[in-house]
Amino acid sequence: HAASDGPGRGSTFTVTMPLASAVKGESTVGKPVLGTSKKKEPNAIGVGVLLVEDHEPTREALSNMLSRRGYAVVTAASLAEARKVPASLYQVLVSDVGLPDGNGLDLMEELAAKIPGLQGIALTGYGMEDDLARTRAAGFSTHLTKPVRIQSLEEALRGLTLS
Repeated sequence: HAASDGPGRGSTFTVTMPLASAVKGESTVGKPVLGTSKKKEPNAIGVGVLLVEDHEPTREALSNMLSRRGYAVVTAASLAEARKVPASLYQVLVSDVGLPDGNGLDLMEELAAKIPGLQGIALTGYGMEDDLARTRAAGFSTHLTKPVRIQSLEEALRGLTLS
């Protein structure tokens, strides 16, 4: 909505945007957040993503963007929280490598041993060849350097073989 009292008097712009399906005051950590957008990537519908990120604003922003694109997103802020998420809720792990109670490399190795066909995307502030080799060795398919561009994350998700 836009309003003005006339030339030279300034303008007021009001933008109202819907939030994810969370109830006010209720945490969405460990709970699926389903997108409501009618425009979805064809391969996103029904694909579960476990997003593990300890930085709350980043976790919420990525979760909201992915859920709007049709992914069923479950979030966790730590290894401990991620380990509690039922494997039936996701086919893809998107994880920060540096977490407060361990690292995403160990998480990927642990979950891949338990979940056949699990795909993974590593998020990290480091992008040297040694860092890429470590994420690949842990089982991640893709390595994205922070700050993560949503377009890069979308491309990485589309590039995974999900069945």
